[in-house]
Amino acid sequence: MSNDVNKDLQGSSWDGKTKLVIIFDTVPLTVGVFDPKNKRIDAIIIDRETRSDMPYNYGWNRLGAVRELGNLDSSAKGNTLIVETMAKFLQTPVDGFVIVHDDQWKNLDSEKISKGVRDFSSVKTFPQIISSKDWQSRFETNLTKFDILRLWWGLRTVRSDKVVITDFSKEGLLTDILLPDGSHAFGPEEVSVATFSKKVFFDDQISEERLNIEVLNGTDTPGIASNVARLVENVGGNVVRVANSEVESIDKCAVQVGDHNISKYTTLRLAKALRCDIEEVQIEGDESQADLTI
Repeated sequence: MSNDVNKDLQGSSWDGKTKLVIIFDTVPLTVGVFDPKNKRIDAIIIDRETRSDMPYNYGWNRLGAVRELGNLDSSAKGNTLIVETMAKFLQTPVDGFVIVHDDQWKNLDSEKISKGVRDFSSVKTFPQIISSKDWQSRFETNLTKFDILRLWWGLRTVRSDKVVITDFSKEGLLTDILLPDGSHAFGPEEVSVATFSKKVFFDDQISEERLNIEVLNGTDTPGIASNVARLVENVGGNVVRVANSEVESIDKCAVQVGDHNISKYTTLRLAKALRCDIEEVQIEGDESQADLTI
């Protein structure tokens, strides 16, 4: 039992204090955002037919098909691909996913979302989380049991009027796009999405620490640094430089930081959200130099 607890703690995706962003593979797709500081839940519903420019040169595809495409590719994983695609679509880091196998909760609307929050945070749910057997057959997630218990405890503090549901298609966040094959579809209106994301996903603590951040692209894929910089800015990061790295063919994301900033909230939060390793480096005393490099 103690080994299971230690494993959950070490693999925990969330500390219970920061905003938690989860993708629910439902109909329609649902993005859940829990803000423990303000005791608020944002539920964002997005039509599965909505197109998004996927990472790793997959091109434009339906959001509802992303996980299946990832599962068909031996070099990718569907759950990872949907998290990274939604992060690019929403222009914000995404913490986790929940794949829903339970038909009762597969199809959602505003009423069901509100009911789901009430049901999950009820006292009756606690023993189900602890036993986990029933949950494993109904839901698949990268959240540990410890993360889920933290979420259960946090949601118990949220009043019903603090559950805010946003339909992407009704908020001017989508626009008609011309696909490479000449057909038309709805995709993200990037300026509107960026404004929306800054409002919903902004992290006060990252903003208050005010670290100077540079984002470098060390891959063969153009545009990655700009995409990551946009994500960092939307959560409150102070990006001072976006460029190509002098080191080429980097195959793993890294957050490089000096010893005096290695334990800062910004460092830990961005490394966790972007799935980067943290590397301690020597920072010279140049005021124009970044405090943190991704």
